[in-house]
Amino acid sequence: MNLNKHEIKTILNNWLIDPVTTIEKCSTINGIQQEKMVWKIGSDAFLHHTMDRNGELKNIAIAEALAKQRFASSIPIPTINGQSFVENKALLVLKKGIKGEPLTVDTIFQKELYPIAYGTAIAQLHNAFIELEGQILYDPSNLFETVKKWALPDVENQVKQWNLAIPEVFFNNYITIFSKLYTELPVQMIHRDPNFENILFLENKVNGFIDFDLVEQNIRLVDPCYCATSILSQMTSDHYDDWLPLLALILKGYDQINPLTKAEKSAVFYVICGIQMICVTYFGDRDNDDLTFKKLAKANRDMLEFIVRKQKEIERIFD
Repeated sequence: MNLNKHEIKTILNNWLIDPVTTIEKCSTINGIQQEKMVWKIGSDAFLHHTMDRNGELKNIAIAEALAKQRFASSIPIPTINGQSFVENKALLVLKKGIKGEPLTVDTIFQKELYPIAYGTAIAQLHNAFIELEGQILYDPSNLFETVKKWALPDVENQVKQWNLAIPEVFFNNYITIFSKLYTELPVQMIHRDPNFENILFLENKVNGFIDFDLVEQNIRLVDPCYCATSILSQMTSDHYDDWLPLLALILKGYDQINPLTKAEKSAVFYVICGIQMICVTYFGDRDNDDLTFKKLAKANRDMLEFIVRKQKEIERIFD
């Protein structure tokens, strides 16, 4: 449910803030997530409106725990009554902003230090998550099982439906090879949605992460690979080849802080394909008369074709 400015000003009466402050909508669609209702309040606060109560409470708990470990974190501003949020059908949270802005795709390609910074920052976040084990409730997830049971069968159908340039042998090899590799991959608490728009830079350095509501237990390799594919999703197909060096830099940045195991280095291609097959299935299910979803569905199919075509190059990253 959207809110008009009059409704937002009424809601803001729950906090001690300037009643004439500016209100600017800044909701975005990130990755495979639905639009989140977020408004920038004044210069350094954000009002979040969500129906996902459990997800937002998890987001708050993680942000507060990370703040205690001196990570820049978007923590709630207490209401007049000292509460972390206001609840009325939806959950409304006013949060302190983190200094910094997400990089644009064009900017990311200007300096090698940017993709390396994504990798090192995600690795540092993972180290902080390990210290939070036992303090945060999160759900376990299994990328391989999700792909095997849900995404891969659907993508096989879409290959026929759209005449995609993905050979049948790809699917057989994927199950056979990745099933063996998967058991050797390190598992821990991960962000799950480190879309590049959720990673904020300040003075050429990562200053913080936002949106922790999807945190889960999964293979750690998902996060750096997901960050990389989020960038690819914003590129035009004629520039896809420029993405391969960027992928390598993100992974090498991660490897500098948290050395990747031999199995992880061998699994990069399969993890990226798994993430992409999930996206293809997700948007394919929503490819109806909505023009936005039609474009996203087509873009994700194009990305998967490209990734499969570049298997050898991806597997040579750590040679």
